[in-house]
Parts: sequence; structure tokens; C-alpha cells
Amino acid sequence: MKNIITGVLSGAVLFMAIQVGVAHEKTKDFVNKLEIKQSTEAWELARTVAMLQASKTISSMYFVQGGNMWFAVNATGTQPSDQKVSQQPTTSTPSGDCLTTNTGQICSVLLNTSSIEDTEAYEELKERIGTANPPSIQDFLDLGATYTGPGNTPVYARLAP
Repeated sequence: MKNIITGVLSGAVLFMAIQVGVAHEKTKDFVNKLEIKQSTEAWELARTVAMLQASKTISSMYFVQGGNMWFAVNATGTQPSDQKVSQQPTTSTPSGDCLTTNTGQICSVLLNTSSIEDTEAYEELKERIGTANPPSIQDFLDLGATYTGPGNTPVYARLAP
């Protein structure tokens, strides 16, 4: 009887050992598949983020390196800090009745933006245009924009008097 019980118990222990081994292999396979899936998803996310950042950098660099840009302003004075940018900059001409031949209030300032290197800061300033806290011409000068007149003097367009 003792031999039978020992045999049955040995068989039961062997059966449990096999089950634990099979369960361990299944768990290991599941974990490996999960790690592969997570790794693939992480790689795809990292690749997407990198592509978006590269795209933003390239488009920002292209825009900043655009050269001479007219910045429409609401001027409360003649200082660059008083000239709040009211519209997105354009490359062609000042907007509307704002002309370089007029002699009234300053309504647009011509800046060369090609020397701005901090594209992220430049984009942040442009995003503030049209908000309650618009950037000033001085903000763009602080980033490295320059005036386009002789000797780095301002070039203005003005309203009719």
C-alpha cells in the first residue's frame, strides 16, 4: 500500500511539475509577445514624434529664412516695443492703405528674419499675434531679426496723414 501511495504521489508531483513547466512556457511566450508589441508600438510612436518634429523644424526654418518680411503693427509710439504686431507677416508688401510713401502713423515694419536661429521661439511669437498679448517688433529684434534699411535702419510703411 505504501508503494502505491508513493507511486501515486510521485506521479502527482511529476504531473504538477510538468504543468508548472508548461504554464511557465506559456507565460514566457505571452510576456515575449507583449514586449514585442509594446516595443513595436513604442518604436512607431517615437518615429512619428521624430517625423513631426523634423517637419516642424524644416517648415519653421524655411519660414524664418524667408528674408524680408512686412510686420503689420498697431503702433502707440515710435519705439519697437510700442509697435505691437497685429497680423501674420507677409513677404510682398504692407497691407491695405499702409504704404512706404505715406507719412502718417507707422502701420508696418520691414524686418529681415533670416538671421533668426531659434525657430521655436519665433513660432511662439507668431502664435501670440492676434491674442491679448501680441508680440512687439522688439521681440522679433531680440530673436535676431534686423531692420532692412541702410545701416540697419528701420523701414516703415505708414498710413496717410
